[in-house]
Amino acid sequence: MSIIAWLVIGAIAGYAANFLLGQRSGLIATIIFGILGAIVGGLVGSFLTGGGFHLDKLMSDLNVTSVIVAIIGAVALGAVGGWWNQRR
Repeated sequence: MSIIAWLVIGAIAGYAANFLLGQRSGLIATIIFGILGAIVGGLVGSFLTGGGFHLDKLMSDLNVTSVIVAIIGAVALGAVGGWWNQRR
């Protein structure tokens, strides 16, 4: 997948996750948050579908599945991060 597609998916996933979690971030932080969520979601989704830890199955193109997986990963990452910050 091209770097532009990663940025688009990251921006969409980061914005959606920030909206769902009630957080506010800048554009760069939102894109990075979304890209990290896409990586986490892609790895977990690939593992759950029996493909091991490979990103190429779920994150190969810019499609609806990639965006949904990225949003789920970003929300999960944000929830764990929020839980971790409250714990400290």
